[in-house]
Amino acid sequence: MNSSLYEKLAEQICSDYAAVGRLPSERSLAQHYACTRSTIRSALSLLRDRGHLQSEARRGYRLKSSSEPASSVSSQTWNIVMLLTEKQLEDQNILDLVGGAITAASRQRVNLVVRQLDERLTLAPGTLEQLHPGIEADGYFLSSATERMRNFLENLFKPCVVLGWNQTMESIENRRFIQVYLPMEEKVKLVMAELLRLGHRRLLYINSQFDSAHLRSLGSLLGHADLEIDCIKTKWPSASHELISESATQVLAALRTHTALVVHSGGATHYNIYHNLLKSRVDIPGRLSLLIDSGRFDWLISVGQVASVFSSAAEEGAACINELVAQLKTGSLKFGCRTAAYQFRPGLTLGPAMSREECEKYDLQTQWKKGFALK
Repeated sequence: MNSSLYEKLAEQICSDYAAVGRLPSERSLAQHYACTRSTIRSALSLLRDRGHLQSEARRGYRLKSSSEPASSVSSQTWNIVMLLTEKQLEDQNILDLVGGAITAASRQRVNLVVRQLDERLTLAPGTLEQLHPGIEADGYFLSSATERMRNFLENLFKPCVVLGWNQTMESIENRRFIQVYLPMEEKVKLVMAELLRLGHRRLLYINSQFDSAHLRSLGSLLGHADLEIDCIKTKWPSASHELISESATQVLAALRTHTALVVHSGGATHYNIYHNLLKSRVDIPGRLSLLIDSGRFDWLISVGQVASVFSSAAEEGAACINELVAQLKTGSLKFGCRTAAYQFRPGLTLGPAMSREECEKYDLQTQWKKGFALK
């Protein structure tokens, strides 16, 4: 740990115990600031050298003056550095995340510095400082960082928030940072609850994570063990036009008496599926309800008024900044998990379910084949 970090810890100790004067034991301080006793001793030694601390026999340490700060700087504006990869900067949802973080940082009166992260960097002391020259980072905000980067940051003794999109990491309770994540199973249950409310019991899912058995088990948790669920697994994100078209063809070929289609893959895949359904003259939502996983700024979803479930990246960005500021104010590192919520947006593609008899009369296979024949 370099001297500037010891200095920050020394300043925080003075700020936290200025009104009390007497400091608790080194062990208590180490527990409060989530660090080792040797780190506490180094910070106390710095205070003693500056004349701000005196030791009393059998009574520990006392601050000489509760009105004087530990350094000549009387006030400080915190700097939070947000690290993003080049690929993330091309994602509209990530830009929404940055927007929410900027708004929260402005309200909290902290500086937010956004820097592009080269994940090929050799992680060594001073590496991160090279990304923000002339700026001393007080906390870090990362979106979906690698395990190597997480390990490096948590050893810098600075507040750190990591945004994870899918699930918590193993042994998160032992890590010295906060991870905010999107619980994928909660998203599925939210979607199911909306479909069940409309009477849907025969669903077709296209996603990259869950199989039919897992989806049925989630339906059972909602009190509906009778759900009929078929699942099409697809790669995500769908990068090539061939893969996107293949996914759309798979969906159309798999539709039988399903009354609802749920597309969790996102991106160009769900647009292509929706386009092919319309092209095939499938009655939406009369015959088939469609619910899509989207982003808040997916303009095609808004224009087409497609029912969707999404997370608010702007709210997540603001929540992460607020968490960092809270840690900086208390001077203690926190760890654990926070979950972000999903939101449901109704649209014209979602309606009541047809009966099985009505579905059997409406031959989807013949319908979509006729639609393609009308080119």
